[in-house]
Amino acid sequence: MTRARVMPFVALEGSTLLAGLANGVAMVALPWLVLELTGRADAAGLVALVSGLPTLFASLFSGTVVDIIGRRRTSVISDLLSAVSVAAIPVVAFLTDLTFGWVLVLAVLGAIFDPAGVTARESMLTGVSQATGMRLERVNGIHEAVWGLAFLVGPALGAGMIATVGVESSFWVMAVAFVVMSMTFVTAFATL
Repeated sequence: MTRARVMPFVALEGSTLLAGLANGVAMVALPWLVLELTGRADAAGLVALVSGLPTLFASLFSGTVVDIIGRRRTSVISDLLSAVSVAAIPVVAFLTDLTFGWVLVLAVLGAIFDPAGVTARESMLTGVSQATGMRLERVNGIHEAVWGLAFLVGPALGAGMIATVGVESSFWVMAVAFVVMSMTFVTAFATL
């Protein structure tokens, strides 16, 4: 298989890996940040709960968004908006007092964008299968394995980042991951 034929597959799975890792890191970093800010475990649990609710709501409309805007554009926009929402946390902390309210609002905003990006990436599986000549079942199986692995490793990575670089810096790492994902789609998916 030539490099040009395999590139869409590598880009899609690289992007899926980064998305899963970034979301896994957020699952640990957001409650930890709230715990550091408030000292209250119930507030940390509340941010985890409240940031999950927009994901459920947005999932209802993510397929429609992908149909209207397009797969590649939806993925890029979703990833860039996710980058902005996670980068906003350390920016707000730098500019003013980062409060529980700020974290809650930014966590909800970040969660709104994820389902459309996931849906957009999954809708590209058929095109990637055709472009690479791989069977769709194989492409889908690898895709789901990459997503599951990333979601398992992400929280551990988040804990490691909190311990080594601090919780606020871990949000910069997530923002960079989302920007890299969006650039992957801009460069690798011109035809899908």
